Amino acid sequence: DEIYEALHNTKENKEFAQKIIAEMDGQSPFSMKLIHELITRAKDVGLKGTLQNEMRIATRVLDGTDFYEGIRCVLVDKNDKPKWVYPTLKDVPQKEVERYFEKLPSNLELQLP
Repeated sequence: DEIYEALHNTKENKEFAQKIIAEMDGQSPFSMKLIHELITRAKDVGLKGTLQNEMRIATRVLDGTDFYEGIRCVLVDKNDKPKWVYPTLKDVPQKEVERYFEKLPSNLELQLP
């Protein structure tokens, strides 16, 4: 949210900021928050923890709808009008983002030495 707001409020490099805002506006707000959280957590969990988090996220993303909505929008309808579960960054509940980082059932959890 802070990055998005900062881009809207910047007084420098407005053309660049507008390009980034336009790019962000075309992406799934939930996915953007999820990736931001993954990057933020990476510094504390190391490579092993990051890979496990990526496995957890990938598994849960396939159970959701935004991934398939993005495919529908880009590859099937080619209309650039996705209907995301959460239409804006502010609509995305932090608890839902955190849920994607919870351990998977043992048979799905990535096992690393």
